[in-house]
Amino acid sequence: MSVRRECRFVEFQPSAWYLVLAMREGGTISEGPARAFGPFPSQAEAERYLDGEFSNPGGFSVFAWQQNIAFSPALFELISKATRPWFPDDNSPIGFRF
Repeated sequence: MSVRRECRFVEFQPSAWYLVLAMREGGTISEGPARAFGPFPSQAEAERYLDGEFSNPGGFSVFAWQQNIAFSPALFELISKATRPWFPDDNSPIGFRF
């Protein structure tokens, strides 16, 4: 069952993916509260983090990096304050915590 939270995977720079997630059930990122997590080396790694740490948001949007893309100031601020996941020495995403 999903919790109907807005979820985005954003490639802010090449190979620097972020999970941006509304933190309230039924919430949106723009209404808040929201948090960002990352960077991850790929969208797949960000998805694995989402699957391991949070309940099903109910869907997601993907924003792959493009040159000259303009992010909203609110999204830029969330990403600049992103929680960085901890990776073991082998860079495996299994079992990381922050």
